[in-house]
Amino acid sequence: MGNILTMGGDYVIGDNLVSIAMNISLSFVLGLLIATVYKKTHKGVSYSQSFTQTLLILTVISTSAMMVIGSSLAKAFGMAGALSIIRFRTVVKDPKDIGFVFLALVIGMACGTQGYLIAITTAALLTIIIISLTKVNFGSIKKHNFVLRYYQQMNLISNEEVHDLLRTYLKSCVLLSMLSHESGKTFEFSYNVDFISKNEQNDLLKELSARKGISNVYLLNASNDIEY
Repeated sequence: MGNILTMGGDYVIGDNLVSIAMNISLSFVLGLLIATVYKKTHKGVSYSQSFTQTLLILTVISTSAMMVIGSSLAKAFGMAGALSIIRFRTVVKDPKDIGFVFLALVIGMACGTQGYLIAITTAALLTIIIISLTKVNFGSIKKHNFVLRYYQQMNLISNEEVHDLLRTYLKSCVLLSMLSHESGKTFEFSYNVDFISKNEQNDLLKELSARKGISNVYLLNASNDIEY
């Protein structure tokens, strides 16, 4: 029975059902940790449940791949050739997603070669680092940075009246774009804004929307990269 189980490869590091189960079980637990950290620390509007599940699946798959390859160089090249046939068309919107993919692969590879200490230590330390960076908002220029957009009918309300209202709620207001519609009768304005108080966002939207000549008012969180 042992020979039948080992005929498929050259995996010599404890090639039995117990070690295989341990490798896959640990990779599943650590993959679940990676996916959970990604879900809890993700920012922006491009969150994908499918990507979160893929992180867990990828960790387990890379563990199995390392057990299949074992110490066989021929199998390593064979798997590389098989993967080259697959075309990946998924667009990565957040550069941090790439880091999570590599983390899942590394953890899976470590579990597949029974590098349990490396896998657990790497997962634990990276979890602490990622959560810490998210908590302190590391890399952000401003903590409460938003993009304000609205349509303004120039014959119904003046720029001075709108700007007076914005100064009541905003600490800073920088024009990003101004687009003309209906032969110059209506303009679309986009501003990079910073609120005096983060609790006044709804008040500004309500008051601005109530003004005659102002329409389609909405606020975007600019903590992540977006297109203006």
